[in-house]
Amino acid sequence: MNPYHFILATKEFKEQAHMLEVDDIEAASVCLKAYREAGEELFGFFNSGEHSGASQPHRHIQFLPVESMRSGIRSDEGWSILAHRLAEKPGTYIELFHKRHVLTAEVMPFMYFWSGISEGLTAQQRHSIYIALHGKAVQAMGGPNVVSSNENGSPISYNLAITNQCMVLCPRTSEGLVIKNKKGESIGPVALNGTMLAGTLLVKSEAEWNTLRKDESKLEDILSCIGISSIKKDTQI
Repeated sequence: MNPYHFILATKEFKEQAHMLEVDDIEAASVCLKAYREAGEELFGFFNSGEHSGASQPHRHIQFLPVESMRSGIRSDEGWSILAHRLAEKPGTYIELFHKRHVLTAEVMPFMYFWSGISEGLTAQQRHSIYIALHGKAVQAMGGPNVVSSNENGSPISYNLAITNQCMVLCPRTSEGLVIKNKKGESIGPVALNGTMLAGTLLVKSEAEWNTLRKDESKLEDILSCIGISSIKKDTQI
């Protein structure tokens, strides 16, 4: 795990699978602003639901300093936050790194929803953007036919990326995929969480990394199975 990674958690127990509240968004915005005022940038992400890569039931938003994610990547490889590129124009690639390597795939086969964020927005306005993005994702997953077992819960799994520039929300249908080598032997499951919206992916073993590096089509297979496939791959609100 990145040593600069930190977590913003609620003091009292609140469910990770429940919708974020205004206070959650406000606290996240304070963290983003503080880093920017110090001359740095943060990437925040929230994993919600069984298919999102969420690992803890206590509500928390996670953060990674952008510069720490660039560690080990050569400047000529041009890595930047994927969420920002998705919010600027239709995404065409995702980059990921592990052990000082970068892997690039030329497709973005999952649906996502995004909105730009301006500096002067209030916490309530930012929360309204989040609610609107989530609503679009619920519609894409089945609309009124998708229901939650709890009135405060999200009826879908999703990842949310939060930065000073934008919010990007990706509805999820699967955590990932078990990959195999050329001999058809199982190497292991590759599960994605909200860090994918930064353009990064953590694998658990050298064998998994080597398999992905030697056959980039496997990365496309993973990305194709985690969410909603769509010819139109991005939707702005």
